[in-house]
Amino acid sequence: MLNSSILAALLLLGAPSPIPYESYQTVGTANYWLGPFKLYRATLMATHTPFDASAPFALKLEYTRSIPASKIANASIVEMARLSNQAEDTYEYLREDLEGCFGDVSKGDEIIGFKRNENITEFSLNGALRCTIEEPEFSTHFFAIWLSPDSRYPKKTKDLTGR
Repeated sequence: MLNSSILAALLLLGAPSPIPYESYQTVGTANYWLGPFKLYRATLMATHTPFDASAPFALKLEYTRSIPASKIANASIVEMARLSNQAEDTYEYLREDLEGCFGDVSKGDEIIGFKRNENITEFSLNGALRCTIEEPEFSTHFFAIWLSPDSRYPKKTKDLTGR
């Protein structure tokens, strides 16, 4: 579940974001659209190339439109369920945490998801740590939305992963 104690401690201490990615290299980019409207630009970053999904990496989403947290969380749950062949109810317990992690985004906002390992995922909004989700295989299921060959946009997956 969401590790709010870590976030609270960091905010109280005024600590810098524990999620540096300056040493990461850009692996690939892709623009995501809904009809004629560009929603966001995704950039996959990793410590080395070729991309290895089992190693830590970061996925940056730069939003070009305002989107409520509830819609982002819902789309995430729907896609995680579809890609894992599970019922959406399987991931429903994550809804509140995901909404808190993402927040309502506005044009120009940047969410970065960091895969630390299979069980730890961190999210930042505009450079500030928002949350840490410690959940078995969450990273795999969440990032499959963009990185799985079975994603809704396999061409964009190839653009991101370089494969």
